[in-house]
Amino acid sequence: AYQAARESDPNDVNLILNEANLYFKQGDKEKFKSLMAEAIAIAPDNADLYYNVGVINSEQGNIDEARKNYKKVLELNPGYTNAYLNLSTTYVNEGNSFIDEMNSLGNSRADIARYEELKTKKDGLFEMGAQTLEDALKTNPDNQGILTQLKNIYGAMGDNENFMRVKKLLGE
Repeated sequence: AYQAARESDPNDVNLILNEANLYFKQGDKEKFKSLMAEAIAIAPDNADLYYNVGVINSEQGNIDEARKNYKKVLELNPGYTNAYLNLSTTYVNEGNSFIDEMNSLGNSRADIARYEELKTKKDGLFEMGAQTLEDALKTNPDNQGILTQLKNIYGAMGDNENFMRVKKLLGE
């Protein structure tokens, strides 16, 4: 039915979105992404389209594509809270992916060197996640979701000064 409707009005972004959502609900994420790309070609300034593509890419583990889309959302709409939160989460999740290997290492020189290498990568990713949320606070200074996630990142990093600063902003 959507395809028939689109034949009469191929540039109707809402029809494309409705068809894309149907495929999404059926589990066909590739068709969803294809239709979203079509919609973006028609409405390149629609931040929601990029956001949805970012979410699907995140779910599929395409982190670089997800980040690219979330950054495009923020370029189009600097106050888009969920894009900040999801972008930050991509960095934190990537950082967390190093923890199991870090915990499995022993005390040999090689293990200690590998641990430090992984810790540096993890901390750098956590910093990027925190910086993303600090940027979000510029347009959303009282957003509880942003503040809570930021507090959690600083807590995981052992950055007590920033942890306490954000905790105070949360009224805790």
